[in-house]
Formats: sequence, C-alpha cells, structure tokens
Amino acid sequence: VPDNAVIPSLMVGRISENAVCQKSDRITGLLNLTQLSTDFSKIIQKHTHVYLLIIGIDNFKNVNEKYGKLFGDYVLKIFSSIIEEHMSESEHVYRLDGDKFGILFFTKKKEIIKTFYQRVKFKFIESCMSLDENVYCSISAGCSVYPQDSSKFDELLKYAESSLSLAKTTGKSNLIFFSIKNYKKQISNNKTEKANKNR
Repeated sequence: VPDNAVIPSLMVGRISENAVCQKSDRITGLLNLTQLSTDFSKIIQKHTHVYLLIIGIDNFKNVNEKYGKLFGDYVLKIFSSIIEEHMSESEHVYRLDGDKFGILFFTKKKEIIKTFYQRVKFKFIESCMSLDENVYCSISAGCSVYPQDSSKFDELLKYAESSLSLAKTTGKSNLIFFSIKNYKKQISNNKTEKANKNR
C-alpha cells in the first residue's frame, strides 16, 4: 500500500447476506456474471433496447503487483461504489472476472452511455489520486447493444469484451462501441499473431 494512502472502512453493497454466495462477488458484494446472464434474459422481455457495457481497470495487474492485493481489492471496492453512485435505479451493475464490471442500460441513446463512462472515469481517477498522488488508475470500456449487435447474451458479452480489448490495446482510457468491422479486423490480427508465433 502506498505510504500516504489511507484506507477507510467502506460500505460497498447492496445485497442481503442470504444472496451472498453463488450469486455475488465476495470482494465488492456485487452480483456476478451468472446473475447478469439470468437478469438479461428477464430484462429483454420488458425492454426493446439494452446496452451491455463492460468496463475494465487499466493496468490493474500492475496495481496489485506494486501495492499488494489488499490495496487492489480496495481499488475494486472504490470503483464499484463510484459506478453505483452514477447509476439510476433502473440500471444494473455486476462484477465479472478480474478488473471487469458489467452494466445493463435500458435506453436507445448512445450519449447516455458516453456520459456515464466519462463521469465514472474522471471520478475514479480523482479518487485513486486522493489515496496517493502516485496512484493513477484509469478505465477502458467496450459496449454492445441488444438487439442491434445480437439477440443472444453470450454473443453480446463476447462483442462487448472484444471492444474493451480493442480499447485497452489502442491507448487505453477509452470507450469503444462494437462494430463488425473492428471485430473482423481483430480476428484477422489474432490469426496473424498466432501464425507468427508458430513459425
């Protein structure tokens, strides 16, 4: 933990203790990927347009390695709290694996997603630097939309994660919406890299 960092007690969550087992994440208290899939199936019965936003903390592995896992877990709690602060009651947030979080938005307006991302990003950067001025954490994000990109949850998740990966490999601290053009380009690049490694 950075010498100047102060880690106060933090109340993060959110769901009853009875639900804290298979459906929730032990660090943040947020619901997990399994519940995201279940909720998505229910939500599309009521909403005709749903955005799936996947946010990842940039260079989170480096944070864990430099400051320790305890500090890394605290950063996850900070971030999950910031996400919840900026959400409306109708939106849902989930902790996925590693540094990734998933959020469902019921809107047809892409600008709402962009505004949400920017507000959360700058608040997160500010919060991390308030712990220690040497701690700089930013976020990248990828987004897919139902039913425009796909009507299947697994595909929407794959497309959003692919867009997140593209954001992280093209400079980080950015939000990218899924496009089939980018996706095909990524697949082609991955095949080329794999072929070069096998030479």
